[in-house]
Amino acid sequence: MDLGDFHEDWCKIVDKGMRDYSSLTSPERVWFNIQVLVSMAQNGGLCSYFVEGTVEHVLETMEDLRLLGANEMVCILEKMSSLFPNGRPCKEISDRMDVMTGWRGKHRKLLDILNKEFYQRDDELEKELVEYIIENKLSS
Repeated sequence: MDLGDFHEDWCKIVDKGMRDYSSLTSPERVWFNIQVLVSMAQNGGLCSYFVEGTVEHVLETMEDLRLLGANEMVCILEKMSSLFPNGRPCKEISDRMDVMTGWRGKHRKLLDILNKEFYQRDDELEKELVEYIIENKLSS
């Protein structure tokens, strides 16, 4: 099984989470946060998650990663977050993009390393998430 096997249920979670994030149950939040992270990073690297993803929930995503035992992924997100002023991504996408534009030369090597570390672990994270979805009966 992989995440694609849960497509219909995933669409319901996304709809619910985008309408009212606070309405997600704890297990739904785990699924929402982690699958958004994985999907965004797979489609454009970690910068994609930090620009376009639901990065306003990065702290909750780190909690959810810890719940799944993905502590290495937490460290990766912490390192990315530390590149922003005050160690946390800016709320406004335009502000995040302004900050990230300045990373091109200055942090390029670190970004490449963090992406590589993420991609070395994302398959295992997806497996853990699939198990979590099944265990928590999030799929019909």
